[in-house]
Amino acid sequence: MTKGKTLIFEGSIQSAKRDPNDPNKIIIDVRSEPFGKDPPFAAGFYDAIGRLVVTWGKFEHHLDTILHTLVEVAAQHGISEKVPHAFQKKADVFRRIYQDCPPLAPLKDWADTLMSEAELLGKDRNRIIHSTVNNWGKGDPPTIQLKSYEFQKKQWSLREINATKEDIAKLADKADQLNTRLLGYRPR
Repeated sequence: MTKGKTLIFEGSIQSAKRDPNDPNKIIIDVRSEPFGKDPPFAAGFYDAIGRLVVTWGKFEHHLDTILHTLVEVAAQHGISEKVPHAFQKKADVFRRIYQDCPPLAPLKDWADTLMSEAELLGKDRNRIIHSTVNNWGKGDPPTIQLKSYEFQKKQWSLREINATKEDIAKLADKADQLNTRLLGYRPR
């Protein structure tokens, strides 16, 4: 930190002392208190975000499990694929196998629709999960204002989301519905 700069933070200072190697520096031990100033209704938002994390996690875990099976089925038909790490690549492999593997080809439209819906939901989920609480709207219903940086077309942009608890809960419900649809067509 340069001389004359001010830091603004939420939390408490546990201790402050001079740096023994440089008397012009002060060492400050700061403890963050991220929930200390939240309104009473904040817990409901955190619950909804947690449910989104859990339902998306279930969906993606089951997608991974199914992809391992699909890769084996595809190999029996001369199609070489691997299970990737990134979600977009998983969706691409899922589609390709359903398109190219003869016993699965009749379900290719289902696979494409499912992955298209999952990609859209995944973008919403990422925007929420990779953001920070900026403010709270205390209206009826209350809202959460989230901010995050997004990198698109070789540029960073600041994105704001204003959502009700119900908006976030609907995303968790969509993830749960995608999971149910995915499991309904799991190869045996």
